Amino acid sequence: DTGKPLPTVSITAIGGDDAVGPADAAHLQTTITGAALGASEGDLVQIAVNGHTFSGTVNAVGSYNISIDTADLVADSDKTLEVLLNASDAAGNQASTSASRSYSVDTSAPQVQSIALDKTLLKAGDSATVTIRFSEKVIAFDVGDLVADNASLSNLATADDGLTWTATLLAHSSIEDTSNLVQLSATYNDTAGNVGTAGTSGNYSLDTKAPTATIKLVDEALQAGETTTLTITFSEKVQDFGNADVTVQNGTLGTLVSTDGIVWTGTYTPSVNLEDTTNVITLANTYSDLIGNAGAVGTSGNYSVDTKAPSAVVTLQDAQGAPMTSLTAGQSAQLTITFSEAVKDFSNADVTAPNGTLSTLASTDGGTTWTATFTPNANVEVAANSISVNPGAYSDLAGNTGSAAASGNYAVDTQGPTASITLSDNALTAGESAQVTIVFSEKVTGFGNSDVAVENGTLSTLATTDGGKTWVGSFTPTAGTADASNVMSVANSYTDVAGNQGASTSSANYAIDLKAPTASIALSDNALKAGESATVTITFSEKVKDFSNADITAPNGALSTFTASTDGLIWTATFTPATDTEAASNTLSLGTAYTDEAGNAGTVATATYAVDTKAPSSRSSSMTRAT
Repeated sequence: DTGKPLPTVSITAIGGDDAVGPADAAHLQTTITGAALGASEGDLVQIAVNGHTFSGTVNAVGSYNISIDTADLVADSDKTLEVLLNASDAAGNQASTSASRSYSVDTSAPQVQSIALDKTLLKAGDSATVTIRFSEKVIAFDVGDLVADNASLSNLATADDGLTWTATLLAHSSIEDTSNLVQLSATYNDTAGNVGTAGTSGNYSLDTKAPTATIKLVDEALQAGETTTLTITFSEKVQDFGNADVTVQNGTLGTLVSTDGIVWTGTYTPSVNLEDTTNVITLANTYSDLIGNAGAVGTSGNYSVDTKAPSAVVTLQDAQGAPMTSLTAGQSAQLTITFSEAVKDFSNADVTAPNGTLSTLASTDGGTTWTATFTPNANVEVAANSISVNPGAYSDLAGNTGSAAASGNYAVDTQGPTASITLSDNALTAGESAQVTIVFSEKVTGFGNSDVAVENGTLSTLATTDGGKTWVGSFTPTAGTADASNVMSVANSYTDVAGNQGASTSSANYAIDLKAPTASIALSDNALKAGESATVTITFSEKVKDFSNADITAPNGALSTFTASTDGLIWTATFTPATDTEAASNTLSLGTAYTDEAGNAGTVATATYAVDTKAPSSRSSSMTRAT
């Protein structure tokens, strides 16, 4: 039997469709199958692709199943796979046959080539056509993949099977935005299944917002002889606008002018001999913005017109209604202000009451008559006083301002003693005290240490040598205190010889610094080996003096000279460990020889570190190898 077998070999569709897409490319290997007829089980089958050969054998049912590297499938230059079958028959006769199969590879993402609008400026009612062009046909693409700033998209369609798409963009109402984009998300695919890239259109502007206006009179309560400026401020520049678009009540309006098309001003002059509390200026919707959006109507706030002025009479009376011309300690008087008509915007702020205080002014008749209680100030002795209503401070209900008014003269005599407090030293440091001197304007009685409040210290018993006018004591600050803001105060619990209550007072500020400075120590390296060094940083709670390396103990090493930061709070030096030393526990210590600038002695601080600069020893050994 010398006849050669007549084998045939075939290749099943690669990947099922002869197309290698992104899902196929994600697998490291691809299985190639096919039929091997006229061959024996175990015959060799070889696959050649991209210069590489992959081998397998024919199985019992006359087919083969061989895994090849997907990367070679993708990289093959002509995208053709070849199969060679080396067949044999039972007599040992051999024959070869081959087959090839072409396939395609698509693992490139589709690109957005452009997103263009046929309009880049849209006003109210406008729409634009959005055209989207891709680098290849796409699928799984719908309007949900698009976002349009300040607009909606609809009618997405393609006329060329997925390469070019169009949609209708409709601007939202009441929008004014010059920066808008149509954005495409990377949520679509090409026909091979590759996920597309995102894209963005060029900028488009929207102005669908109707111009609006605020109308404001500088003065909304006009009286005889007055004029005011009318300001109409639009939300944007307008056109086709003038006085014909504005209606005013009970007055005339000068020509409206503008330098920017947004803010327009004119002079409003109220009509004469008129009293009307209800007036408005109105704006018609006969204007537009520069692109044609029709404007909105507008109305000013209410304004009143009046041409009459009020006056007032001011009196002081005792409880029986008799006029009062003098007041002493403990007395008060009723103040009555009677206007010629009801007034508004009137309060205590419009009344000047020398050397006394007024309770809140009140009216029970609608604003014509106002009353309050006048209480003279303590510690005052002034013979000439008059309560006055400030000119122009009050007005009638229409806003006409009234003239000045004043009461008759009254005298006040309630003067009590005053005091001043001085300390001989206003900056106290360790070991210091200060002499406190309290000088009254006159002799006082009922005065002692209980009338004096001191901060952060104690005051010795106060004593006087001049009958009660000058009092002296010694102030000792509290140990361990640091406070830059302190005052000493005298309460108003004393009186002069006549019984007038004294005034409270306070000293000027004094500072106390009896607080010891503290420090923290840090090493940049807490485990030092041969050849290493560490930066030692000492951070003080405040600026110190008399500090040097002599204040530091640093075992098993040496410190360079400490240098200070510009603010004197942080000091640094370099610590170099001693050679050939092994000490696992060391403490760098700061003593108490330094002080702060006030002279307070410092506190100790420590930091720990380890030193190992000793070289390891070695032992020699010999080994004998058996032969």
